[in-house]
Amino acid sequence: PAEPCAEEEPLSELAQGLFRMISVETLLGTRWPILAALDGLKLAPYADSAELTCRGVQNPIIDWGALQDAFAPGGDWFVDGERLVYDRAFQANWLSAVDECTYGFAMVALWKMVICAETQAECVSQYSILVDDMLKHNDWREVVGNPWPMFGFLARVQKGVTRHGYKLDFTASELQGQLPASLRERPLVGVGAAS
Repeated sequence: PAEPCAEEEPLSELAQGLFRMISVETLLGTRWPILAALDGLKLAPYADSAELTCRGVQNPIIDWGALQDAFAPGGDWFVDGERLVYDRAFQANWLSAVDECTYGFAMVALWKMVICAETQAECVSQYSILVDDMLKHNDWREVVGNPWPMFGFLARVQKGVTRHGYKLDFTASELQGQLPASLRERPLVGVGAAS
């Protein structure tokens, strides 16, 4: 196997630290092509993981394969996802669904979050917090590298849900790894910490 690049681990720790600080709402509000860039990252072994697709789950709470297909580029995420998202068995067992398929459940939360953003914005946070929690606690490589098109879906709906005049965005210096003074004072968990 090839030797890892000397910068790989600190860069990975920086990415993990940033994922702990960002929110889905900030990602949707940015003018930078971050969602498309994240969607383009298909990291081994996550991209081809049968476990992460949840297509092999015996007696699934929801048809995870059909849900994943509903979010495929070119698909009609609203129509194809609606019957699955509001399935009675899923509604009755949603806590079990989180354990059964974390990223599939995240897509359900994103589906509902987008519907809220397009209709009654006050319910956005009850769904975005579920995805924010995943961003903060799961390994960033698994989050961006898994086969569920979370970031591609958000990129597709971004213009429709960011119709308001307020800005949630990154500065150019933040994208270059320079954190604002208010964040520099708080240590990033895991970044630079002794192992």
